[in-house]
Amino acid sequence: MTVRVLVTGAFGKMGRETAKAVENESTLTLVGLVDPKGKGVMKSEVTGTKEHDFECETQLAQAIQAARPQVMVDFTNPKAVYQNAQIALKNHVHCVIGTTGLSETEIAELGELAEKNGVAVAVIPNFAIGAVLMMEFAAKAARFMPQAEIIELHHDQKMDAPSGTAILTAKMI
Repeated sequence: MTVRVLVTGAFGKMGRETAKAVENESTLTLVGLVDPKGKGVMKSEVTGTKEHDFECETQLAQAIQAARPQVMVDFTNPKAVYQNAQIALKNHVHCVIGTTGLSETEIAELGELAEKNGVAVAVIPNFAIGAVLMMEFAAKAARFMPQAEIIELHHDQKMDAPSGTAILTAKMI
């Protein structure tokens, strides 16, 4: 039995990579893709595989009803992520959120909503092992250094600054 996964923000850089990764993992089944630009676009155009092809959706609620995912992976934007997570959690869909920009209050509210609906929510500002290790090392080094500065550089399509990685690193320090 595989885990049924839906990806939101499917046409962005991380959304596309996530869709491809899910498609290539034998323990996962890609059952839905959501993006505002998705009307008329087929899954095969995003992942490159035509097996079990389906049309992408533009509306999350309809996609959840049609695809019945167990997990939603969100790589949208700070304006959409909170509402997306609420919709998924209310529909008893576990959430993995890679989109940054949620406030502490919103994260707490999503945690409460997840608990109320018997599902889980994970807010992960960076999926790169190097970034995760950097944050851990920065937190450990902070005990020995009186000051620190966080300098970050991103590709020209980066939507948020400072990034969620920078914000979490600062909190960990």
